[in-house]
Amino acid sequence: MSSATKDNTASVKLFIKSLSNAISSYTTALTPLQHKSLSDLLTQLTAQSSDSSAAASAKDQITVLNNVAYVIISTLFAYLKTIGVDTETHPIKKELARVRESMQRMKALSDPLAAEHQEKKEAKEQEKKKEYLNRVIGVKGSVASAGAGMSGPAISSKSFSGVHTRFEEELIENLPDLLSESDAKGGISKDRTKKVAKKTKSKGKVTKPKKGKK
Repeated sequence: MSSATKDNTASVKLFIKSLSNAISSYTTALTPLQHKSLSDLLTQLTAQSSDSSAAASAKDQITVLNNVAYVIISTLFAYLKTIGVDTETHPIKKELARVRESMQRMKALSDPLAAEHQEKKEAKEQEKKKEYLNRVIGVKGSVASAGAGMSGPAISSKSFSGVHTRFEEELIENLPDLLSESDAKGGISKDRTKKVAKKTKSKGKVTKPKKGKK
């Protein structure tokens, strides 16, 4: 047996031992829940907090319900994992997320400062993930603004906006000279002026060569 195989075997044995210890601790922790129903636990909790305010009693009951739900759902989640079920697409994933959200809300009500600290921590973690992706992929921080600017085609009708306007302005500026020259030669009609303008505009267009002609 090679040294690498021995190392792998030792790692597997260590993992199995750690898993066995965790299961034993988990079984011990579940013993109180196995011998009492949920209604009995809530009744006992209400009796213990009879001297306190109703709000405190309600918070304690919500905490117990959240903890029991989390224990059950997380246990089922781990079981599905061990038998090879894809938990990412299984409904258990949404249920686990719902229980966690309920626990976070309760935590925010009990300790607003801790909840605010948790939100800031999560925001920092998200920022770190973005920075890591930027370093790995090579995306700069201005990618969002650049993407917004590149949402349309590189060349569009806007690229040629103003071209015809400038062309028509130049034509209007040159019309007095054309009219004065034509007057000196005997005058020119308005129809002729329109034809000149139309002909001048057509010169600015690019026409495709017809097939069959070189």
